[in-house]
Amino acid sequence: MLAVIDRAIELKRGFKLRDTQKLAVLALLANDGSTLAQVSTGEGKSLIVVAASIMKALFGEKVDIVTSSSVLAKRDAENNSDIYSLFGITISHNCSEDIEKRRQAYSLNQVVYGDLGSFQRDYLLDRFYGKNILGDRDFANVIVDEVDSMLVDKGNNMLYLSHDIPWMDKLESRATMRSTTM
Repeated sequence: MLAVIDRAIELKRGFKLRDTQKLAVLALLANDGSTLAQVSTGEGKSLIVVAASIMKALFGEKVDIVTSSSVLAKRDAENNSDIYSLFGITISHNCSEDIEKRRQAYSLNQVVYGDLGSFQRDYLLDRFYGKNILGDRDFANVIVDEVDSMLVDKGNNMLYLSHDIPWMDKLESRATMRSTTM
């Protein structure tokens, strides 16, 4: 299967996967799925992710690829769609502000790219607010690209969902209460 994917990459990009990239793909898929791999800058990490996700998708599994920014998610989804399409695999991203476009991305595509905040937002809206965005997606296959960026560089980022909470306007902070009672 990897040889066929390698040939598809060669047809679309004009070069083959290097042996180290092939080994990385096989190592990622060999375990129970809980594998951490370090790939240096310029070593073709994007194609490793593409090859691994194609293999999972060909077995009928859905794959979610978490990148470090929405710009990268959109770029990788668009730039690699030609390789995925050779295998009949549908691909999209979840970086739209339109909730319907995101709902379609999850329900109509086998592979979804997105940044961490987009996946967090949609998970919370789906599971806690009943917006039914994710459909039947269970995040069984998640590939995290740039994990160091998300856990170290952006480890203190917060996600805020804007919504109305009943009676929230009736609450006052302690500072406000003190200043009005003095």
